[in-house]
This record gives sequence, C-alpha cells and structure tokens, in this order.
Amino acid sequence: MKGPATKGHLKVSFFWFFYADYIIIYIDDEYKTAVVTSSTDKYLWILSREKSVEISVKEKLISIASEMDFDTEKLIWVKHR
Repeated sequence: MKGPATKGHLKVSFFWFFYADYIIIYIDDEYKTAVVTSSTDKYLWILSREKSVEISVKEKLISIASEMDFDTEKLIWVKHR
C-alpha cells in the first residue's frame, strides 16, 4: 500500500480464535469520515457518522483510496434509511 502513513491500526477479535486487522488510512479532523482497509489490502471501507455524505466529501475519500491503488470502481454503496 502506498501513500501517507496510517492513522491507526486495530486488531479486532470476532470469535475466540479469529482476528482481523483494521487500518485507518484517513480520518478527517472532526472524526466524521474515515477510510479503512485490512492488512491484506483486500478490503476497503468508507465510513461516515452520518447517513449520507456530501458529494465533494465522497469524491475526496474516493480520491484518497484511488491514490493508494485501491480499485474504487468495485465499491458498493449502501443506502441508509
């Protein structure tokens, strides 16, 4: 993974023996949005505290992920109610 240094790294246990890494590669100054990946670069999440994200913010987050060689065309956007 290229780009800026990670902002945080979490190791999460889902079951007794199953662990996963979550690496925060971007978080805004107000902690409203974040870009998170796994240690294998197989997964990418764009997270928000709000149900929707402004287009300009969404484009910035996608750009950050693209600059780090993620295939952002494969992102699945969830619609929240």
